[in-house]
Amino acid sequence: MGVDVNIARAPMRVSFLGGGTDFPNYYKQEGMVGRVLGTTIDKYVYAYALNQPDFENVKIRFNYRTSESVEKVDQIQHPVAREALKLYGWDKPINIGTMADLPGRSGLGSSSAFTVAFIALLEKLLHRESTHHQLAESAIKLEREVLAEEGGHQDQFHAAIGGFRLYEYSSRGVTYDKAFSDSFSQYLGESLVLYAPSESRSSKDFANFTSQNIDAIKKHDEKSVYAELSQLTLDVFEKIQTSQSNEKSLSLLGEGMSEAWKLKQKISRESSQATLDVIDKGLASGALAGKLCGAGGSGFVAFLVPPDAMTSFSSHFDASNLVYAKPSNAGVEIFTI
Repeated sequence: MGVDVNIARAPMRVSFLGGGTDFPNYYKQEGMVGRVLGTTIDKYVYAYALNQPDFENVKIRFNYRTSESVEKVDQIQHPVAREALKLYGWDKPINIGTMADLPGRSGLGSSSAFTVAFIALLEKLLHRESTHHQLAESAIKLEREVLAEEGGHQDQFHAAIGGFRLYEYSSRGVTYDKAFSDSFSQYLGESLVLYAPSESRSSKDFANFTSQNIDAIKKHDEKSVYAELSQLTLDVFEKIQTSQSNEKSLSLLGEGMSEAWKLKQKISRESSQATLDVIDKGLASGALAGKLCGAGGSGFVAFLVPPDAMTSFSSHFDASNLVYAKPSNAGVEIFTI
């Protein structure tokens, strides 16, 4: 009889509006509310685990961009895997690893998707049960408190909860609900295309910059760019909710993306010229809007393109650089094979 292999998968995400307002040093200020409008996509990060017999010489094997074989949890170099195993008191031989549909460090929330998937996997192996909301909070605790990494809280909730939603962050906690009709989500799936970057980027430096930038803003400055961005996100959400057609909804989302992109340029580090050139090219080729994904100066660029213009749009780019992504309703999931 074979040994079961447990696999957790968590979706990557595209954030359309509001990124930056999900940083706790913004939304935990009195009277402030952070808002992010985004969707998980049908591109995933996977974590897998296979229990090993107690007599196994190498206690822990971990395969990712490299391969580690160690005797003790403390010896693992990968920070998330090490600290997660420590938090759960793991002391048995195990073979673990990770894979992804798209490369990491490209602005789609893959790092937090791995964290969510790995925590869900450990919970499964230890026969524990947590809600998807609790998994998101556990991932935030690991990344933001244990590892002391700067950053917002949207990626963990996207990966754990899934779907196309408006998230609202305040000192009272995080709330969300189903944002849009299945009809519009399907239409968006015919309109969303990602341009793959020619260079990788790390979000850590940019997260540090954003956090420091927020701290420099007065607490009750209602005219701050972050407050404008949060309000714009809510306005776009409400307009789409009352829209009478998918075409109009896509147009409203595109207009909001473009306005948010302009606002973000005021508070983000300068984007690479290559990124700006790609966005300009996409807009000239029929896209309603384009924006850099994530908090870096480079990474995947998300375009909204009306379905009837997609063929023409795609003809202006090398096909190997385009990724067609559809909204995914599922958050983190566990499979056993």
